[in-house]
Amino acid sequence: MEQKELLKLISVGVIALAIGFATGYMPEKAKFDSLRARVEAAWPATAEIRSLIGTVKEVRNNSFVLAVTPQWSPALELPLTREVTITEKTRFEGRAPKDPAVFAKEMNEFEQKLAQYAPGKKGAGVPPAPPSPIGEAITALKDIKAGYRVFVGADKDIAAAITFEAAQVRVDGLAAQ
Repeated sequence: MEQKELLKLISVGVIALAIGFATGYMPEKAKFDSLRARVEAAWPATAEIRSLIGTVKEVRNNSFVLAVTPQWSPALELPLTREVTITEKTRFEGRAPKDPAVFAKEMNEFEQKLAQYAPGKKGAGVPPAPPSPIGEAITALKDIKAGYRVFVGADKDIAAAITFEAAQVRVDGLAAQ
């Protein structure tokens, strides 16, 4: 007798659970799925990306390896290392940063000249000009060095591209050490 009652209780529990699931969860899941489909249709998961910012890791014959600084949603799993191919159509912009040792030497010389400058004396002349931390103009791949912080533009969507051709490369300085 006890087994029959236990079996009835288990049967009633399973039926109650199935009814609760069907009346509670299923309609809400259908609403959620409908809302999700509308959001995905209105807002695509991956927007088109035509430019990247990052640090040059390695320079090769006609390309360089770029460690990308993510500018997109962390939910997107896009490559963080890209190979940027340079073509004859690639435009270069910016100026190379001076080597830190050269700039430090120039700054030291400037400070010495500034210490000798006496603005109140007759014939003191013009104060010395400080050195610029910026070097030569970037005109080709040969001017790009590992460690440079660059902006790279492309003519097409490069969101998931591991290798792509650059339309524009702009050097923005040295990466933070």
